[in-house]
Amino acid sequence: MVRICQLVGGMPLGIEFAAAQVGRLPLSLIADQVETRLDTLQDTLHESTGRQRSLRASFDASWRTLTPGEQRVLAALSAVRGEFTLDAAQEIADATIADILRLTDKSLLRLNRADHYSLHEVIRHFGEQRLVEIAGGQEVTLQRYRAYYLRLAEGGAAAILNRAAAEVDPIQHAHNLVQHLRIIWRHVVDQAAAEATAIAMALSEAEWALGTLKLRTAIDTFELLEGVHTKAPSSMAQQQDAVVCDVIWLPEIQDDIQDISPFFGAEQSELVPILAETCSIEGHLVALPYVLDLGLLYYRRDLLEKYGFAHPPRTWEELARVAAEIQHQERAAGRPDFWGFVWEGHVSERIVCNALEWQHADGGGVIIEPHGVVSINNLRAQNALERAHSWIGAISPLDMHTFDEPKVVQTWVARNAAFMRIWAMPIRMWADPVPIVADSWVVDVTGVTLMPCGAVRHAATLGGWPLAIRRDSRDTGAAIKLIKMLASPEAQRQRALLSDPYLPTRYALYNDPTISATYPLLNEVRFLIQHGGFAVRPAKVAGPLYPQVSRAYSKAVAKILYDGADAAETLAALEQQLVALGGWPVQRRCDEVVGTPRILPN
Repeated sequence: MVRICQLVGGMPLGIEFAAAQVGRLPLSLIADQVETRLDTLQDTLHESTGRQRSLRASFDASWRTLTPGEQRVLAALSAVRGEFTLDAAQEIADATIADILRLTDKSLLRLNRADHYSLHEVIRHFGEQRLVEIAGGQEVTLQRYRAYYLRLAEGGAAAILNRAAAEVDPIQHAHNLVQHLRIIWRHVVDQAAAEATAIAMALSEAEWALGTLKLRTAIDTFELLEGVHTKAPSSMAQQQDAVVCDVIWLPEIQDDIQDISPFFGAEQSELVPILAETCSIEGHLVALPYVLDLGLLYYRRDLLEKYGFAHPPRTWEELARVAAEIQHQERAAGRPDFWGFVWEGHVSERIVCNALEWQHADGGGVIIEPHGVVSINNLRAQNALERAHSWIGAISPLDMHTFDEPKVVQTWVARNAAFMRIWAMPIRMWADPVPIVADSWVVDVTGVTLMPCGAVRHAATLGGWPLAIRRDSRDTGAAIKLIKMLASPEAQRQRALLSDPYLPTRYALYNDPTISATYPLLNEVRFLIQHGGFAVRPAKVAGPLYPQVSRAYSKAVAKILYDGADAAETLAALEQQLVALGGWPVQRRCDEVVGTPRILPN
């Protein structure tokens, strides 16, 4: 019944007509009929007038009272589902403000809130039929519809967020954009591949922006992790039946998403190998990543040049030395709040991602190894965490435990740091509150490189939000098409060539000379891939226990970093806690041989 009321836009006449069918047909079938053919709802009451005998007769009577211009505008607006602004109505329907006001006065358009209109679903349905009768009307209107909302998505997620910030309700603005782009994509999915891919990419960016606004930070999943099995399917950004989910959710939500191996065999074989492994459960691909995310080091190019450093630091020791020197010089020049190095030190999944990079760089393992042994209690992990403790109050703020992604970026935008660790997603995604970073100097002076090398390698925690398909999907075919478009080589190449680029997931693109020339970081990430530099959180091996593993590890790291606890004793206690939690056996020391560190050439 709720669905029927929604379909008839709450109109009493439509509800009355539907009620007349109750007892003859099941409610679900009545709703299906309403959705597919609204004029089947006929009044069975003998005393009704001809004008009220059917919804079509009622609409036709109203239609005849309109001028030809008003008829054209109403028919054009019927192509637009959901809310639209006055500006959208003017452009899509080639309408004037007076046209819109007259249709509103005649109750054919509904003013939902300031400058936001919609059509009753019944009126929209009949208007669509009239639009088909206008020669060329449907094609022209859909072209205008696509052009208008694609323009709202220009510039990617960061630009969408900036535009949303100017609205009274930024989340509703982004939500409406997503809804319209979904509809537009449905119109073109079976048409020209290039156009469909462009709209799929715009939809993807709008989904990122909407997720950022809802979560206040694009990749903060620690709070969602605790009840992820029940919360994730409804929390995941929805792109039709394809859903965006954090890579660490996959083991926990595998019962809610499909095995997509049969549909993406070719794509799976072309992925960066660690991505294919991470997005597979028991040999079955359950999600397809279309952008690569990892921790990176951002640096102030202008300050390195100013103080005579020819290149960014390549080792953790070098970073500490250079950061301390620049910090000293900048404070002497009158910037008392300047720090050498800021990073996400909040005691949550954030500090897990940072600490894993430090210990993996030193050969200290990843807490619980993929083959199921607890390895955290080893000398190399101790050394890495003790080194990080030495930064607190020296090159990193005393309140690092309060630093999440937005605070890190805010410090950067305020020009109060020489080095910053954050994800590879464009840094404009992280400012909070919006508007996102607008100062051109950020782009002009910010350089990016791999995280420094430890005793063994450069390391970066693997992040990312791959696309999955709901197990209860109503249109798996459409979801497959969308994911194939977003993950296609052409789409990934376009993203890598944006002014705020994204890293591709197909390994072959790391050897593309055009992309490498435009986006030199690809060469460095290829080096990381070749030398086993990805630190993978133990979500797969821990399964549903991962939230508890993550919490235990983050608290232990925080004790060492912020309380000065003894690293050896703290990691020994953590080892016992993890063994008690999951029954995993212990590996007392890492068996990785330390030779010459694999340092990225300058």
